[in-house]
Amino acid sequence: MKRRNDTHQLPEDVTIEILLRLPVKSLIRAKAVCKNWYNIIKNPNFVTKHSNHQSNSGCLLVYGFHSISQKYAFSLFPDVPLTGSLPVNQNVVVVPHLLGVIPYSGILCLFNCKSNCFALWNPATREFRSLPAFPRKRSPTSLVMSYLDVFGFGLDPITNDYKVVWIQWTPEVIRSSSEYDVAVYTLSTDSWRHLDVFLPYANIGNLRSFMFANTCINGVYHWNAIDNDNKSLILAFDMGNELFHEIHDLPNSEPASLAVYDNSLAAIYNDSGQVDTWVMMEEGCWRKQLTIDLLSEPSLRLLLEFGKNG
Repeated sequence: MKRRNDTHQLPEDVTIEILLRLPVKSLIRAKAVCKNWYNIIKNPNFVTKHSNHQSNSGCLLVYGFHSISQKYAFSLFPDVPLTGSLPVNQNVVVVPHLLGVIPYSGILCLFNCKSNCFALWNPATREFRSLPAFPRKRSPTSLVMSYLDVFGFGLDPITNDYKVVWIQWTPEVIRSSSEYDVAVYTLSTDSWRHLDVFLPYANIGNLRSFMFANTCINGVYHWNAIDNDNKSLILAFDMGNELFHEIHDLPNSEPASLAVYDNSLAAIYNDSGQVDTWVMMEEGCWRKQLTIDLLSEPSLRLLLEFGKNG
């Protein structure tokens, strides 16, 4: 004789569609119902679908200097259209110092490369995971500034595993060129490993592009780069096959801030108060999406990101 709960068990695709419509607090409780629900909710694919689902209004996570505590802080705001001023923040999480932040699908990769500390944090579920320490391949010299290292965080579309890529910059005092060491962290193994790769660039990344823009699209992370001929390009890293490739034929010769616009790569150029946003329709083919005149709004300085609906 079959048990009653077996005869009335919903198909998994129906279960997923129901769970996608639940708020985060309900999902946390639902994980304790059964092992099957736990595995569904913890699956990275489900996390991404839930974050992008139309029923999930979500919150805006604002990171900056908190005037009351005089420290850096994360503030959560309702994700609603602005009406001239920011809505009242729901929560403030104060951190003791400036952190690097890379968001992806509701999960933040936090890093402080002065101390080689990394962590993954989900503000909605309040889950926090420290990454193991990773020694540099070379001992940094006094010439190395910590913010010259660049990072990427995203989901491997092949294994559905989260990865962090760390490009470490090491100046060569004797030669005029610089060398980069590349390390990759994989969440499932909770370990770092080196990649045997040579990156022939004068510069990779800049502070604006990797701290304020989610540039992981379909398992590929993007940085600005300048080659040894002083030409701008976009350096892309595929989280699946762990290979680098270059994107040329950019709309502007200057480095851009990179962002996501309607699931496409966007390049944002700020030229004397005029912000032009270009969207890559296919590799090497760009279309100007919008232009914003910041001079008419003295309180605005730069464009950081786009909402879910663009």
